[in-house]
Formats: sequence, structure tokens, C-alpha cells
Amino acid sequence: MKNYISKYQESKMLVLLDQAIVSGGNFALGLILVRTMGLDNYGLFTVLWMGVLFILNLHQAFITKPMMTLAVKLPEVNRPDYFFHLFLLQLFLGMLIIELGAMVSVIAPSFEGIQYAGLVSIVAVVYCLQDFIRKIFFIQKRNFYPVLSDGILYGVLFLSIVIFYYNNTLTIETLLGLVAGAYSLGILVVLIFAFPKLNTLDIQKSKNIFISHFHFSQWLLGTSILQWFTGNFFLVAAAGVLGTAVVGAIRIGQNIIGLSHVLFLAMENIVPAEAARHHFQNGNSALFTYIKKITLKLGAAFIGIIGTMTLFAPWLLELFYGTGFATHTEMVWGYALLYVFVFFGFPLRYILRTWEDTKPIFFSYILSAGFCFFAAHFFLENFGVVGYFSGLILSQIIINFVYVFYVFKKIPKTESLKFEESGL
Repeated sequence: MKNYISKYQESKMLVLLDQAIVSGGNFALGLILVRTMGLDNYGLFTVLWMGVLFILNLHQAFITKPMMTLAVKLPEVNRPDYFFHLFLLQLFLGMLIIELGAMVSVIAPSFEGIQYAGLVSIVAVVYCLQDFIRKIFFIQKRNFYPVLSDGILYGVLFLSIVIFYYNNTLTIETLLGLVAGAYSLGILVVLIFAFPKLNTLDIQKSKNIFISHFHFSQWLLGTSILQWFTGNFFLVAAAGVLGTAVVGAIRIGQNIIGLSHVLFLAMENIVPAEAARHHFQNGNSALFTYIKKITLKLGAAFIGIIGTMTLFAPWLLELFYGTGFATHTEMVWGYALLYVFVFFGFPLRYILRTWEDTKPIFFSYILSAGFCFFAAHFFLENFGVVGYFSGLILSQIIINFVYVFYVFKKIPKTESLKFEESGL
């Protein structure tokens, strides 16, 4: 068995299989929750999940995004220590987050959902740890272990939800507990493979890693906060203006188009490290050629996926969610259009991250978050669901415009001919 794993674990098909498990698992989770808890409770869970995504954004900015670029520049012999010390740093930060969440749930003013802050913080910490370990394996091209981790955690989570539902004990509180437990199990089953030997804690190494990650992520951290507000402020505002049931309906539309996340996640797990490798070895010309090639290849697959989802939206909604849900077809159409703009922002962002120039990303989200903050209520109150999608699309256009401006501005004059030859 071990030899079989060693032979096939570098296959990129395993990366796609893992992303299919994650995207399909998230889709199936939304489907199950709508059918078992109703749109109102599902809408509340969606709002609570925004807290998890907020912590995940910070985690990706400070831990995984720098890691995907910096790790490939280290000699292989030094990588285990780097990963191990990064893991210990996350454990420390995770304890702080859980303590903060517990305090918020006790002392914050009372409003719907705040009592779950402690549980949400636990979910966020284990979710981030599992994501970190998955990315270690992707960097090492040991792609079997993320598949194992995600397959077990989603299988256990779905089975647990069904058991609690049929025992009439499925509530928001128990659901968060089940999610935390499933992700913890997903960590434990592969933890020994991520760190096969006990490393010695070196304070100086930890300090150096912290400094290098902070230097890389100082703009990304601010960007992550702004990114959360850009993507989620409209949704949180919609809960107040349009109601949690509408938020639930919006979310099921995103779940249908969310099947395309298999490509987004695959890009995030593969492209940054490969882009850094091409640039490190052969400079900008190789970087641009690689970005063009991967964008065209994945772009064709992406258009095919969302085109199919949009065409069959009414049928898919009734198939997955039940009779009457075809009335929410406009939610699917709105997200399909939005995701086209989102997709084309990825390659531009990867170029900037490869150059370790994340300031433009931060600036783009300042503009976008400012637009969302001042425009959300106007768009929602005057145009309802149409205003929700129009606002999000405009915010993404702002982001992409800034990326294009900075990429073309930063290209060195000596590289301009090579850039044109790459065809980007």
C-alpha cells in the first residue's frame, strides 16, 4: 500500500480529486442544511460562517500564501523545520483566537448569533490548521494525503449530521460542534505524515520565520480584512435589509455556481508555487508564459462549468433543494456573471504575489471595500437582489482594474519585449 501511494501521490489528478471532494462536500453540506434546517437557519449559519472566513483570510495572508511562495525557494532539507515551526506558530495564534472568541460570546452585547462566537472561533482554528496541512502536502507533491484527510472529514461530518437530524438534536450549536470535530479528525489522520519526525523547537528559527512572513504579508493582512468586507459586507448587510431567508436563497445560488471552486482551489494550490518556480529559474518571460498557458487552460474549463450550471439552473435547484426552489434561478445567474470577473483576477494576483509586491492587492481592496461600505445599503434598499449582485460585480471590476494597472506599470523596460512575446 505504501509503495502504491508513493508511486501515484504526485499525480495532479489527485489535486483535482481533492478539490472535487472539497467543492462537492461544501455543496452537499449546503444542500443537507437547507433541507434539514430551512432557509432561515441556513441563512443564520451562513452569517456565522462569515466569522470563520474572516479568520481564514487572515490565516491565508500570514501563513499559507507566504508559505506557497517562500517554501519552494528553500532547499528541500530545510523545509521540514520550516513547516514544523510554522505549525507551532499557528497553534499559539489559534489559542489566542479561541480565547478571544470565548470572551466575545460572554461580554459582547446581545444580538442574534453572538452566543456562538466561542464555537465559531474553535471551528475557524481547526479549519485553518487542516487547510495548512493540506497545503504542505501539495507543496511536497504528496497529493494522496489531502484526499485522505478531506475524504474522511466530509464522510464523518455528513454521517454525523444525518444521525443528529434523525434524533431531533441538530441545532446551530450542535452543527458547529460537528464541523469542529470533523475537521479535527481530518487533521489527526494525516498529522504524522506531515511531520514524520520530532523536530526541535528553535526560538531563533521561529523568530526568523515570523519576520519573513510578516514582511511578505504586511500588505496581505490588511488586504484580507478589506477582502472580507468587500466580499461579505454586502451579504451581512443583506441579512439586515432583506432578511436571513433571502441570504439563505442567495447562498444556495452560490452553492450551484460554487462547483467551479474546484478550479479556484486547484489554482490556489498549484499556480502560486509553480509561478514562483518559473520566475525564480527563468525570470519574467517564463512567468508570463506560464500564467498565460494556465489561464487559457483553466479558463476554458471554468466557462464550461458555469455555462452548464447556468443553463440547467432551474432543473438543478429543484433536483437538489426541492420543489419551488426554481424561483431562485436569478441567484445562480448573478453568481455566474460575478465569477467571470473573479476568475480573471486570479492570474493577475499571482503575478504580483510572485514578485512579492502585495501592496497593489491591498490598495485594490481599499477602493473596493470603501465602495462596498458606502454603496451596500443604497444598492440593497433600492434594487434588492439585483443591487446585491450589481454591487459585487462593480467591486470586482475595481479590483481587476488596479491589478492590470500595476502589472503593466511594474514590468521592467528590459523585460517588455519578452512580455509581449509571451502573448499576455
